[in-house]
Amino acid sequence: MTGTPVTSAAAVGVGTLVTATAGCASGKVVLGGGARITVSNAVAEGSVSLRSSYPSATDTWTAVAVVTVGLPILTTTTVTAYVLCSL
Repeated sequence: MTGTPVTSAAAVGVGTLVTATAGCASGKVVLGGGARITVSNAVAEGSVSLRSSYPSATDTWTAVAVVTVGLPILTTTTVTAYVLCSL
């Protein structure tokens, strides 16, 4: 399942965290998960890194990105979490 993408404000500074989650349907449990990070300006693609991607509850996957170089004006980053759930 895909979680709701979370987008940062524009031109955020170094150390800014962007967190997204994805959840399983009721009664299902997490088997695994992952994340995708995108940046709205190709020039700034190396400015954001995946900090962590982990099961934060039995039914939820959390992904956290960190800005490692301040983003240029009008540039945002988006984190999307993905979860693989039991049948």
